[in-house]
Amino acid sequence: GEDSTTLRTIMMSEAGAAPVDPAPPAPAPAPAPAHALLDTSWPWGLVALASLIEFAAAADAENNGSPCDAPLNVTRSKCNWAIAVGVIAFVLALAIMFCVIFLKRAAMLLPECVMAGFFCIWWAVGTAVNTSVLGPFPDVGNVYYASWVAIFTSAYLLYATTVNVTMPAPESEEGEPKPAGARTGTSRAHRGHKRDEGAERSSATAAGAAPTAPEPLAPEAEYADAAVAE
Repeated sequence: GEDSTTLRTIMMSEAGAAPVDPAPPAPAPAPAPAHALLDTSWPWGLVALASLIEFAAAADAENNGSPCDAPLNVTRSKCNWAIAVGVIAFVLALAIMFCVIFLKRAAMLLPECVMAGFFCIWWAVGTAVNTSVLGPFPDVGNVYYASWVAIFTSAYLLYATTVNVTMPAPESEEGEPKPAGARTGTSRAHRGHKRDEGAERSSATAAGAAPTAPEPLAPEAEYADAAVAE
């Protein structure tokens, strides 16, 4: 009757209505800024320089007989210890500096952090022996200043390498950490592909291409048609 005709008219109107574009997806949240690796090449160079000054000054003092032989409470073994601390630290710091500069940073992050921890312990003991009251160089001088510069720089290296290990920068395709703000080529290619698709659709529309077939009726509309027919 009348109700069936009204229902059929509503269903046909809904079926013939123009399709509504789906709502655009919500924009993705902005990614967190990439973490740029802290530069550790210059601190390693500074440790190497301080170590060179420390062992050179200690060796010169031992050859001159002062202060290594003058005080009664200072033995020659402590002067030899001061020289050994500087020589070993100089060789290791120089080697690590060249590795950091010329090797891939991704492969050096963990070994560099371990060596920075070793240098903190090494120079903590070395500085304590060198500059203590009973040590060979309690007074200010080249050994005194170089020892303190080495320990403070080693502490900074431990901080910087720990940050680099715990929060590494995103890696590129070659495995190298990328600096903050770097963009990948995949994103640029994806944007270019989207632009090409949009241009093709616009060209097809301008050329008078046939519109796409309408979507089939919803199951509710088919059920209403069947009810009206009955």
